Amino acid sequence: MVKYIIAFLLFLPNLVFSQGIKSNVVDPFTNERTIETTIVTLKGGLSSGFGISYMAIGSNYYLNVVGYSSGEFTITEDDKIWLVLEDGNVIQFNNRADEQGDEGEAKNIFIHHFFANMNDIEILKNKRVALIRISSPESKLTDIKISKKSGTAVQKMNEVFFNEINKAEL
Repeated sequence: MVKYIIAFLLFLPNLVFSQGIKSNVVDPFTNERTIETTIVTLKGGLSSGFGISYMAIGSNYYLNVVGYSSGEFTITEDDKIWLVLEDGNVIQFNNRADEQGDEGEAKNIFIHHFFANMNDIEILKNKRVALIRISSPESKLTDIKISKKSGTAVQKMNEVFFNEINKAEL
């Protein structure tokens, strides 16, 4: 029961608010800006689900993948996330930015951070994502079809994040 409550709380911002900036703050000590978007839910259900968001810390950009699983579906620390666009092009997030032990306290909660770059974010703000491909070791691919509504939400998240980054750099 606890995992369902945690999962609900993880995805509550997506249920209540449209895509936007969750926070945009400057650390007064380091003068480093941190920008974070709200989460877009890409797969939801009682037994498993996940969503993505972006975070910028200074000039470093990250794709965050947050979710929960019952065992038959999960995204592991060795997996890579690929966003397949409607036109067939693929944006790959292959490089993890995590340190050891960055998993959630509950064993069925996962949190992964992948390095992102502005060129990919700019492409994603203009193209709709059709599916998420999880590339696991041993060349195993799992495709998760994304609804048009979720694909549009991902596109909007990229647009909002891209615009906020560019506004912050002025």
